[in-house]
Formats: sequence, structure tokens, C-alpha cells
Amino acid sequence: MSQSEYFLRLSRDFSLQPNITYEQAVSILLQAYQVSANIPYAMSLIDKPNDGEIHIVFLHPQLPHLPPDGVRFLEQEQRYAIQIPPHRELEVFEVKFGFIPGGGETAASRVRRRFRLSKGGHPNIILLHYSRGPSHAIPPQILHQPIRAYPLRPSQEPPVFVLGEKAGQKVFPVGHPQQLHGHAHPHAHMSLSHPSQLQAQMHAGHAIAGDRHREQALMAVASQNNAMENALRREKDRGARPGRPVAEEDPGVGEEENVTFRALALARFKRNHEHLAELFSAVPISELPVPPSPYAALNKESLEAQLESLNAEIEILKQKAAEREQELQEKIQRESGDVSMVAV
Repeated sequence: MSQSEYFLRLSRDFSLQPNITYEQAVSILLQAYQVSANIPYAMSLIDKPNDGEIHIVFLHPQLPHLPPDGVRFLEQEQRYAIQIPPHRELEVFEVKFGFIPGGGETAASRVRRRFRLSKGGHPNIILLHYSRGPSHAIPPQILHQPIRAYPLRPSQEPPVFVLGEKAGQKVFPVGHPQQLHGHAHPHAHMSLSHPSQLQAQMHAGHAIAGDRHREQALMAVASQNNAMENALRREKDRGARPGRPVAEEDPGVGEEENVTFRALALARFKRNHEHLAELFSAVPISELPVPPSPYAALNKESLEAQLESLNAEIEILKQKAAEREQELQEKIQRESGDVSMVAV
């Protein structure tokens, strides 16, 4: 099953809500953002959701589409923005006339709305809500045509942090060998005070933007872990035999075995962050086009000539203004002289 089948979402079922207001959506999104730096996300499936179902997922806003959820919609998704005082903007993506193929439904009336804070929050944290709306007749040719391949298989990927200083770190179960390398983190529990008294037990996972990048990242991490294990094993052997003379370079030892812990940790840090940048970016940084300079089409000589012309025009306007002011003063003096003569 492709990685694009999975969502990064909270591993808890929220209570069903037939309707959700904009204020409730903003409240949930803000609370989810506050805990996402310390709580990992889990990679899981959403399939054939019930009416009123709610999910909080982590999704890059530039991805072309959502992972499949088992619902087929007859119209395109519509986007609109809601201004939330004083400075937040809630972005809403709404699609109507949905149905579950082969589910016995006679009309397409399902509605899916996804909310995100484009201003005043984190744009990658998405709130999904499923409800009912206006109905539409289902074309017979797609009435029983499934929108995804079955059976579905749960993901075997461990949870992972997606925000904060721990971003990219996986959370392995207790007793997993990877815990020896500093990847373990105790499962935590955190409550979200939803207006309907929702409480979320958050576990984590993180979306991988393509099988090729994911395989490369896993291979790189595995190689780094093996190198670290070999270095730790050699240090342990040397410590167990204190009488053994320390040689500058053992015969047959490869270049990779002479790497210091600091150099290995630095290489791992840089490589992991490069992979994270590729995984979370819709377009890799190395492939982004360099925008042309806004001054490339301008000519210095033409700008200087234009500046001289404008300065000359300004001087002419100043001269005309001074003349008008002088004429006005003379007129005022003449009128005042006439008034004084009449008064005498």
C-alpha cells in the first residue's frame, strides 16, 4: 500500500458532532498546535467515516490532494476564508455530494470540511469534519465502483514528532532495539478541552511525501545506526582489555571505523535535516527556481535621464508657483490700498 494512503492524525476517536462552528474549529486547532511540539503523531487510515466524525491531522498545505478516505464526491472542493477577530484567518475547504460506493446509499449527501488556520496558527494542522448536506442522484456507473483498493493494512511506521525541537524523532515501543540509540520517548497523554468536552490521547506519526524519499531516509538512518553500534562495540572491547596497547590505526580497519563520535553525530544531524526538508516540502529546495531580479530590465542611463527630466519639471513648477504667489501678494496689496483710500 502506498504511503499516500495514510494520514498523520491523532490516534483517538472524537465524539460525533453533527455540526461544528468556526469558533469551535479555531479552539481545537489552537489546542492541537500547543501540544504538537511534545506529542508525536501516528500514521493511520481514515476509511468510510461516520456522520459527525472529527479528525485532527498534520498535512502540508501544498499537497495536491488529501489521502483517500473511502468517500467518493461528485463535485470539486471549494475554498473560502473566514476572518476571526482580532487577527486570525480560518481557511475552509468544503466538498459536497459524497457517498460510499457499495454502501447501500441511494443519494450522495455526505459533506467533508477541513479547517486550518492560515493566519494566527499552524497551517499544517488540519481539522477534518464529516457531516450531511444537500443530496444528489448517484450515477449508476459509479454506484458500486470503490474509490480505493481493499483490504486495507494498518501502517507499521512508529509515531514521530512533527513540530518543535524533536521534529523527525520517532517513538518506538518499549523494548524496541532502537531505544538504545536515543529514539525512544515515553508515550504521553494530553487532554484537549473541546467545547463538547473532547479529550484527546495523542500519539504520533508523520507523513512521508513519496516512497522514494522514505526509503532513502530509512537507509541513511540504518547506515548511521550501524556505524554508531560498531563504534560503541569497539570502545567496549577496548575498555574490557585495559592491558591492550592502543594503536593509532589497526590493520584492516576501514575508513568508516575511524570516524569520531562528534563527526558521526554531526553527519547524522545534517543528513537527517536534509531528509526532513525533502519529506515535508512539496518541492525540494534544490529544485526551486531562482526568481529573476526586479532590476534586471532597468537601464541606469535611462533612469538618470528620466530623473533629470523630472527635476527640470519640478523646477518649472516651483517657478510658476512663486510667480502665482507674487501675483497674489500684489493683488492683496492693491486691494488693501483701495480700501484705505475709501476709508479716508
